Amino acid sequence: MLGAYGLSDYNKPGYNGLMVYANGYKTIDSPNKYIINKIYSLSGSYDGKTEVFYENGKKYSKIVNIPISYDSDTIYIAAGNPGGAGCDFGNSMEKIYSIRIYNRALTDEEILQNYQTDKIKFSFSD
Repeated sequence: MLGAYGLSDYNKPGYNGLMVYANGYKTIDSPNKYIINKIYSLSGSYDGKTEVFYENGKKYSKIVNIPISYDSDTIYIAAGNPGGAGCDFGNSMEKIYSIRIYNRALTDEEILQNYQTDKIKFSFSD
């Protein structure tokens, strides 16, 4: 079984969220509709058991309990789906200020530290 995860508004358009794909989509969506032209800090992780999503420092989590295995030839893509097809950023209105990719899950403290750093660097508010 192959799988994937990513930040998306695929499940609930107009709301930020984290999507995990393993035998179907498992998502966490923000309860707050996003506002156009507002900067958001989004972070997500999945450890094979629990998916965790942060939106502007607020944590949401969900137990999924489905391991994801990765094909050794899989490459990282932004805005793609589990089948590997990409999405077209050219037609979207998003601006990406920062992307960080780690080879391990960050602690809650590390995620909040990145959030505070970007909040200052990119001058946005909650």
